[in-house]
Amino acid sequence: MDFPIWVLFLFSILICKFDHTTAQVADFWGEYCGGSGNYTVNSGYQRDLQELLASVTETNNGFGFYRSTSGQANAVALCRGDVTPEKCRTCVDDSTSRLRHVCQNQIEATGLYDTCFLMYSNRSICDGDVVVIHSSSSPNTILDSSYDQWNQTVEKLLGKLRPEAVGGGQLRKYASDVITVPGLPTIYGYMQCTPDLSAKECDECLAGATAEIRRFDRSMGARVYKTCCVIRYQIYNFFGSTWYPSSPPSGTNIGVIVGPILAAVSVIAVLIFIISRQCQKPTQKGPLLPVFQVGFSDGFPERSRHEKEDDDTGEIGYMAPEYAMEGLFSTKSDVYSFEDPQDRPTMSTVVFMLEGQWSVNLPTPSEPPASFARFVAGSERTSSMGEVSAYPSFEIHITSSGASASL
Repeated sequence: MDFPIWVLFLFSILICKFDHTTAQVADFWGEYCGGSGNYTVNSGYQRDLQELLASVTETNNGFGFYRSTSGQANAVALCRGDVTPEKCRTCVDDSTSRLRHVCQNQIEATGLYDTCFLMYSNRSICDGDVVVIHSSSSPNTILDSSYDQWNQTVEKLLGKLRPEAVGGGQLRKYASDVITVPGLPTIYGYMQCTPDLSAKECDECLAGATAEIRRFDRSMGARVYKTCCVIRYQIYNFFGSTWYPSSPPSGTNIGVIVGPILAAVSVIAVLIFIISRQCQKPTQKGPLLPVFQVGFSDGFPERSRHEKEDDDTGEIGYMAPEYAMEGLFSTKSDVYSFEDPQDRPTMSTVVFMLEGQWSVNLPTPSEPPASFARFVAGSERTSSMGEVSAYPSFEIHITSSGASASL
């Protein structure tokens, strides 16, 4: 029997939609509807909650942590450290709609997924008592003959993960690892805290979760969700490599943000020092210092020592202060060529690198085209006329590709 082509096309769409929905449902495996009772329909809290759940997905800190408040309603969501931003947002977004159905009219609720969890409440989350939301274990148990070795291996894995997760930065506190011992199945595990916790708070939360999960010492897999931290281990691989932002463009690092600030401070400091010295009245006769401008740029036209710069040479671009003042250059020097905002890393990436959580292979630095050497303030010195000058002397050398000059 022949079917019209549009019927087959519609049927294929329905199949794809069904498969996609089934995949989403499979990731959701539990809910906790809290113990604070129901809110009143059309109440202020319901309006706050609706507004909160509609906007919480816009609060990602860049590494899978969401936190938002609207009136009386508070929400926190956390994605596992290996989950990409796109999948993380999908998981959190699905939870915001699903929880309102499975925990209908509940003041507090938590949605538990393999890749994320979301909770909301009328109380501050993670600022008060940290409680166990859910704990479960695999029905498969270890044999008596392997019990001691199994528990030693699990404890070794959890002992390794805990300080690593606690030592994470303000953007992510996550650790995952695998341990293999002859005669036992491979064990995969991870620990994670919400990054708004301090190291001490994270450690205390994970310590409590560890004590809880060790109740399942014979189970070949277990998980514990507390208000602000998670522990899970299994005998199968359920996570991928830890997710990091894309590498910044070649030659770009945190100097893109910090460097221009240091350069500006250095220039201002030099100018203030010179101007303040020029404005002072000399205690003894002596030659006055020449008037000149100080600028860091990629080219210096040759001029006499008394000639005043009237163009915008000092505004062409930035120069690393350590190179400008001392001729030293490194991987932190050539980032000044990126003035394009598209080439700059996001602030979350900068903070992550500053905390030492991520490093990249940087290319060999290229030497900038010019340097502006350090000035030397000398003591009283005798001029060619035999007079003593109370002013400090300055030896300022400017070098550039194809040209050099001294002031």
